[in-house]
Amino acid sequence: MLENVLLAVVRHAGSRNAAIAQAHELLDRVGLPTRHDLTAAGLSHGERRRLEVAVALGAGRSLRRRDRPGRGRRRPPPRGAGCSPR
Repeated sequence: MLENVLLAVVRHAGSRNAAIAQAHELLDRVGLPTRHDLTAAGLSHGERRRLEVAVALGAGRSLRRRDRPGRGRRRPPPRGAGCSPR
């Protein structure tokens, strides 16, 4: 896991030690266990999503929280529009 985040952080950090420290901080921030030597393949689905967030933050991307999951989706067609009853 640490290497995944390091790849994203290394170009923003001044030195390798700073990059390693920042990668550890990001992994702790997203709530991943302190066993940073695990590979991504050994993680659960939820932990992989957390790793993706840490990589995105390490790359300098901003993340938006969506408080309404349905917002931005197209509305379903009105009932009966284009459907024939059986």
